[in-house]
Amino acid sequence: MKNLLNLAYLLILALFFSCSTDEVKIVDELPEQDYESLIQVDDIDYALTSINTVNLTVTGTFSQNKPNDIVRYAILLNEKSNIDVNADDNQSLTINENGLDYTATVNHLDKSKTYYLRTYVLTLSGTDYYGEEEVISFPSTIEEDQRSVTFSNVAIGEDGNGIKWTDYVRIAISASTEFIGERPAEVGVEYSINKDFSSSMKTINTDALGASLFMFIIQLSPGTKYYARIYAEYADGEVINSEVIEETTTVPPRVGLFYPLTVSEFGGLGGYTSSSFVIYKIDELNKKIYLILKGNTGSTQDWVAGDLQIGIFGKSYEARRPTVAELQYVHQLWSTDIYFASAFSTFSDEYYRTSDVDPNNSANIKEYNPITGTERFAPKVPSSAKLHLERYVKVISY
Repeated sequence: MKNLLNLAYLLILALFFSCSTDEVKIVDELPEQDYESLIQVDDIDYALTSINTVNLTVTGTFSQNKPNDIVRYAILLNEKSNIDVNADDNQSLTINENGLDYTATVNHLDKSKTYYLRTYVLTLSGTDYYGEEEVISFPSTIEEDQRSVTFSNVAIGEDGNGIKWTDYVRIAISASTEFIGERPAEVGVEYSINKDFSSSMKTINTDALGASLFMFIIQLSPGTKYYARIYAEYADGEVINSEVIEETTTVPPRVGLFYPLTVSEFGGLGGYTSSSFVIYKIDELNKKIYLILKGNTGSTQDWVAGDLQIGIFGKSYEARRPTVAELQYVHQLWSTDIYFASAFSTFSDEYYRTSDVDPNNSANIKEYNPITGTERFAPKVPSSAKLHLERYVKVISY
C-alpha cells in the first residue's frame, strides 16, 4: 500500500512539472498586413548641403494608433536592397511624431549613391514586419537644380578690437556666406556713390569660397558716402545680391591737399618710412597721384632708377618719372601754394630728368629745368647719382 502511495505521488509531481514548463504562446493583436502598413510613407524630399552632401526628409502618417504589443518601430535606410533589421550597416532615421503624423530625417548622404528605405515593426511575439521598400537616388543635376547663395551679417569689417576698417581711401566689407551646389563664377563687392548703383565698380574675390567673406574696396575718395553690396554671379548670368550697406570714408589728416600715407597703405618704399611721403591727388578726371618725398634726406636710396612698381593695398602700380608738363604743374604748386612749399622744400635751378623721350633719338631722355623753363637731352641711363627732382616726385596713373 505504501508503494502505491509513493507511485501516485511521483505521478502527480511529474504531471505538475510537465504542465509548468509549457510555453505561453503570445498572439499579435492585429493582422499581419496591419503591422506591415502601420507606418505610411507619403513623401520623400531631399536637400543639398553646403558640404555637398544630401539631407533626406520623409513625411507620412501612422495608419492607426500603435497597438500595445509593439516593441520597436523604425524607418531603416541602407545602400543594399531587401533591408534586414539585423544588418550592421543600417541607418535609422530620426522620427518626430505629431499625433498620427510624423517627419523622419537622416543627414549627410552621398549624392552619388542609391539608397533603399523600409519601414519596420517588431511585436511582442518576436515577429519582424516590413513595409514596402522605397528606392532613393538623386539626380545628376542636383548641384545645378539646388544651387543657392546666402549672404548674412553683412557689415563693415572690423579689426580684432572691434574698430571699423574704414579710412579715407578704403572700406572693409564682411559677411557670413553659404554656398550650396553649383558655385558662382564670380563673387565680389559692388559699390557706388549712387544709391541705385549706377556707375558702380566691382572688387572681385580671389580667395576660396567658405563660410565667411572679408574684402576691401579701395581707391576711394575721402569724405564720401558709398553704397556697397556683395554679389555672386553664376556662369549663366544669374546674379544674387546681398543687402545694401552704407559707409562714408573719413576725411584724412592733411596739410593743404596732401594726404599722409600710412604704413599699411604704403609699407615703405626704397628704405624710406611711410612718414617721409605725402600723397597729392590731382584732377580726378585724369586720375593721377603724385608721390612726393618730403625734403632731401641725403639717402643713397635710388629713386633715380626711373619707373618703380609700388604696392598699395595689395595692388601694384607703376610709379614713373614725371613728364615735362607734370613738372611744370609741380613747379606751379611750389610757387603758389604755401602748403606745398612747406611740405616739399627742395627745389633748385637745375635740370631734372623726365619720362619724355627725345623724339630724334630714343636712347635719350628729356631733362627739364622748371625754374628757367628750358630743356635738354641726355642718355636715359644717368652718368651720376646726382639728386634730381625725379628722386622726390613720382606719378601714378590709376
